[in-house]
Amino acid sequence: MLLQKTVNHLGLNHRQMLSEQTKNNKVTKSKQMGNSFTYSDSQILRILNSVKTIAIIGASITEKRTSHILMKYLHGKGYRIIPINPNYSGKKILSEEVYPSLSECNQQIDMVDVFLKNCQITEIAEESALNKNRLKIKCLWTQLGLINLQAHKIASAAGIEVIMDRCPKIEYSRLSKKY
Repeated sequence: MLLQKTVNHLGLNHRQMLSEQTKNNKVTKSKQMGNSFTYSDSQILRILNSVKTIAIIGASITEKRTSHILMKYLHGKGYRIIPINPNYSGKKILSEEVYPSLSECNQQIDMVDVFLKNCQITEIAEESALNKNRLKIKCLWTQLGLINLQAHKIASAAGIEVIMDRCPKIEYSRLSKKY
């Protein structure tokens, strides 16, 4: 999905594009409180290309909130957004029903993007792990400034790929300009 127009314009298929990236692969790091996670452009790009449905944990109906801006941006890029927030349960954001939690969601979810406090991420990782097979969760992604080692360990042990301290909107924009 991500960059398909660019890839098609360049006459490359997905494998060729990843092969080209591997030759000149930029690696980005997240550092906070002495913790460091390294992600390559090809890893981020692979995730953004493979997911179609993203659950936004901490979704807001307020248009000026960062989570709403991100949802609208990703929705505009062709992703289906599933808002998760117990405060807005049953309402709609971007024409999608808001669910109170992952456990109460009945939609397939490829990626869980977290807009909560760092101390709440472990609970989301546990809930993602418990619902991984039912919801088909492939990736747990936390926003800028959010690194939680316990959550990383829980999600990884469940076979969920983890990206921390990144914004999919920023990464999408950055990578679409680069490739």
